[in-house]
Amino acid sequence: MSTVNAPYPLSASVAPPTRQEWIAQVEQLLLRRKAEIRRYLDSYPLLPIVSTEQRSAAFGAAPTSVAEAAIQQEIADQLAEVEGQELMRIDAVIERMRAGTYGICAGGSPSHLIALSRLQALPFAELCIRCQREAEKADPASRFRTAEDTNEKFPEERV
Repeated sequence: MSTVNAPYPLSASVAPPTRQEWIAQVEQLLLRRKAEIRRYLDSYPLLPIVSTEQRSAAFGAAPTSVAEAAIQQEIADQLAEVEGQELMRIDAVIERMRAGTYGICAGGSPSHLIALSRLQALPFAELCIRCQREAEKADPASRFRTAEDTNEKFPEERV
């Protein structure tokens, strides 16, 4: 007898959620994540752009501490950009949920559903595995490839 790896406990007394119930649960999780991101972005300090000399004069800082501050600001800027991108992806998913198109493969017919296991692993997925593979075959640059994936060397490794 084989066992099935399920995202919920297999029990006779507890039925797994329906597809719609699961989507509603994911929507609540995404709304909470969206609120977290908004709080982070609202607290994000927007510093005026000043030259290194102005910063040194204003703070009496040594060049190394000015450089460290610039690096920290760059890291904070990049994190804010990543958070902003995630926020846009969450908004797109919630929009699809409310339109009733979440979980429907964008590459197939309207009745072609994305497997719940795929949505659990990748809640932002817009394509089912089959359509995703077809898209990657048509445009190999659309995903990260390794030499092992293609059994060939990267261009910079070719002689």
